[in-house]
Formats: sequence, structure tokens, C-alpha cells
Amino acid sequence: MRVISREKCGAGRKYRGFTSDESPLNEFFTKHFPEFQHDPAESALREFYRLCDELRWDRDGVDGADAHQDFKEAW
Repeated sequence: MRVISREKCGAGRKYRGFTSDESPLNEFFTKHFPEFQHDPAESALREFYRLCDELRWDRDGVDGADAHQDFKEAW
């Protein structure tokens, strides 16, 4: 596995000291939403919105707002 830097690179943020599989965002998606197949190469925010769409959440509703707070903490 390759270590990636925390600098904003292309599609999304990368984190120094973490492999791509261990990043806080990857942990957010895999731990909280294991059924969701996120694409780490895509923008993290785009993937979050796709998650909301797949789960049919209103982004401003309770489920979407709670998940968004957890997402922001991981990002």
C-alpha cells in the first residue's frame, strides 16, 4: 500500500501517514456504511452526496444531517 499526503490532490483530500485504505474518510464509509461502495478516487463530497442519494436521504433531514456531521469530522 502506498502512503499518501494530506495535501489536496486532484479529486479529493489525501492524508499523510495513512494508506488509502486507512484514511479517515475511507473509515467513515466502510465503518458506518459497509454496503456502500465508495470510490476513493472521486471527490469525497461527491461520494457523500451519492451515499445520500442511494439511501434516499434528504440531505437536510435527520439521517442526512447526522451522517454529514460524521463525514465532516472525518474529512
